[in-house]
Amino acid sequence: MRWRPRSGPLLLALVVGLAILVLGAEATRAGWTTAQVANATNTAKTGRLAFSHTYASTTCVGAGPADTACAGSPVTAAASSASTQTLDTTLSNQTTGGGAFTQQVQVTSCAPAAFANSTTSGDPLLARNRVTRNATDKWGTTSAAAFDGSTQYAADVISTTTAAAASTSYTIGLWFKAAPGSAGGGLLSLNASPVDSTSAGANPSVYLDPSGRVRARFDGVPIIVVPVILTVASGAGTDYRDSQWHHIALTVGRGALTTDLRLYVDGAVVDTALGVTLLVGTGSAAWWHVGWTDTTGLVGLGNPTPYFTGSLSGVFRTTTALSGATVSTLAGAASSTAYVSALSGAQHVWMLAEGRTATFATAIAYVTGGNPCAHVRLGWTLGATTAFTPTALASLTSSGWLPASPAAAPAGGASHVLTTSYSRVPAGYDTDVAGLELVTALGHRASLSGSSWRLLFAWTTAVLLG
Repeated sequence: MRWRPRSGPLLLALVVGLAILVLGAEATRAGWTTAQVANATNTAKTGRLAFSHTYASTTCVGAGPADTACAGSPVTAAASSASTQTLDTTLSNQTTGGGAFTQQVQVTSCAPAAFANSTTSGDPLLARNRVTRNATDKWGTTSAAAFDGSTQYAADVISTTTAAAASTSYTIGLWFKAAPGSAGGGLLSLNASPVDSTSAGANPSVYLDPSGRVRARFDGVPIIVVPVILTVASGAGTDYRDSQWHHIALTVGRGALTTDLRLYVDGAVVDTALGVTLLVGTGSAAWWHVGWTDTTGLVGLGNPTPYFTGSLSGVFRTTTALSGATVSTLAGAASSTAYVSALSGAQHVWMLAEGRTATFATAIAYVTGGNPCAHVRLGWTLGATTAFTPTALASLTSSGWLPASPAAAPAGGASHVLTTSYSRVPAGYDTDVAGLELVTALGHRASLSGSSWRLLFAWTTAVLLG
């Protein structure tokens, strides 16, 4: 028999009743498609059911008694309010000879999705708000990410300080591709907020202004009380919003009393600035951001929008002011591998190539409790019965299979509904986790009474925290 999709009140409530973000273009539904019980000759019922589990664009087919693991990483909708949102509804319609199903679920792992740092493994970028991963890069491969210019960005996990950045020589840079008519936005900056909230401004900040000019700002340590601000920009009339890849490098050469700022685009110097600045000073904690910058203090300097519209790749920071020859080598790299090789010894290299399987499971200092997976709960119902009280994902990862829930198998033509759901924790929710995507490995298994049949479905979901 076939499983029939259902799009009645449940789907209506999902779409209309919950104002949430949804990952992926399709609504997330699931259904068992074929099922039958076969009896071997002169034996008891063997319960050989064939199930096909469809989840978003991923289909997993399995037949008992063997276990089956689902391939792919279907995405789910967001847990962005105190209300529970349905993620997975399983509709069944089969005859099982009067047996009963015993069903269980488990969470084997949970961690936020990350763009790995190839040189400083403990400091990845955490993607926010459905950043498109594995986008086509400069070299025709997939070491790029796309940003929507509205809410999407990424930020690193380990803080540095504005003083540390201002007091040493270094180079920062990346590849960018902006569409014609886009508003530009922040490319790479060091910000006093770990998320995308306005704080004390960015230092340094590299960005694309709304006319398509590349600009950068560096704040040096004040001379007594007089602020020292150095700015550089590509020439008037230059518009890099042309759907082509361009390389940017900002070198900061620090002396005891001076700073030499040089802005390179596509391997060539487009502007320089030399200022008198002190070498030492104090500063507060700050985090690197990609695709966003704090625009405080940038009025009159191109007036950029905070979020970038377009694709980015090859983000880096070195601990030296690179030579013009080295910058030219980076801009002329023949592959992403050659690019990374040319950055040997860099402090940070984020290529933005990772998918949702790249995660960061270590505690995050600025998140309450350190674990984003403690801020969202999983619930499960079987028909009208609550299988277990919604529980934080962080707790479920060590709980094993939860709990065995027998239910009479539906007769032919009847329906059987299984629902998993995510929701925010009712108290203690930390807004610093907003926009993080939690990569969660889920399992569902079922067995049939009176038979040796059993079946395990395992799949990966990405849950957006709102």
